[in-house]
Amino acid sequence: MGGALEIVHRPGDEGVRRLDTDLDRLGAALIVAYSGQSHLSAATNWQVIRRRLEGDAETVERFARIARVTAGMPAALEAGELAEVGEHGVGQLTSTAARSSGRSTQSETISTSSCFSSGGAADGSRR
Repeated sequence: MGGALEIVHRPGDEGVRRLDTDLDRLGAALIVAYSGQSHLSAATNWQVIRRRLEGDAETVERFARIARVTAGMPAALEAGELAEVGEHGVGQLTSTAARSSGRSTQSETISTSSCFSSGGAADGSRR
């Protein structure tokens, strides 16, 4: 499979569906950022998962926010509404990070935008 995919995680299963979207147009609209610095994300990812499993209110809300924002992404992508995808997705998550931390950093913006390119996977925001 390849291309733009909707991946839905369910208990014990996941659904994968190829999205009917113009990949050339989508590719032209995406911005990929590379910091040039390598890092190991396993420890950071585990901290976020652990906080979610322990019921940390801020972490639970951030995951819920990601779920709400990404719910409409497949339909918007298939409708070719790329401006709505960018405005709705990155704008809302970045403003959430800014409100909770009092600021928005470049790394928070990049990590939240990666949620959309990777089917909703999130590595969490810095505290």
